[in-house]
Amino acid sequence: MAKFFNDWGGAPVFGAGALILILVIWLIWSNRPGSTVSDEVFEINDSYLGLEVDGTRIGDPSAPLTIWIHEDFQCSHCKTFSSEITHPLIDTFVKNGDAQLVFVNTPILGNESVDAAIGSLCAADQNVFWQYHDLLFLRQGRPNSGVYSQDNLEEFAQELIGEGINLDINTFKDCLARGISHPGVAWASEAAVNNGFNGTTPYALIGSYPISGVVDFAEIEQIVMNQLQ
Repeated sequence: MAKFFNDWGGAPVFGAGALILILVIWLIWSNRPGSTVSDEVFEINDSYLGLEVDGTRIGDPSAPLTIWIHEDFQCSHCKTFSSEITHPLIDTFVKNGDAQLVFVNTPILGNESVDAAIGSLCAADQNVFWQYHDLLFLRQGRPNSGVYSQDNLEEFAQELIGEGINLDINTFKDCLARGISHPGVAWASEAAVNNGFNGTTPYALIGSYPISGVVDFAEIEQIVMNQLQ
């Protein structure tokens, strides 16, 4: 065994080989999908400026149309829906008073879906839900891989504070620690039943018209116009 060890270069070679192996394992681990939080730059959406916000609702509560959005923050299609449907809906119909939009947490993909939902509700308590909503989707990774750990959820809140968002971090942490006892959890469950949620996300109820999955905004726009008539 000693001869074999020495023939292959002895301690320096084996030491270097071990170091390389450790480095390779670390690179694979640190770069696996969803294992780390995306460091993409977060930008505050100006669409929310000047709009009335109450918890997860945005827009005039007396608007003639209510649009319900059911999503899971770990759902990749929900992330697409948020950018391609939700934001344009706010710009097109919420800003002019035709509709109000209500987000309903429907966590279906595991524990971190629930944790992210609670984090968003804690942000909603301070009326910064929509900014936190955008940040959660921006940082989305592989489901249940640690992206939405409690430490990260707190760091996301700190990130908003760093962007000038008025959020009390101690209040947020206390809320997060209470977990599923948050009243918004029971409210979301009731809303899901009332809105005919079909068990898959994203799901939207536009007035009385249900939509499942991601569709073209032009189709959504026409449905909204029909519901407003």
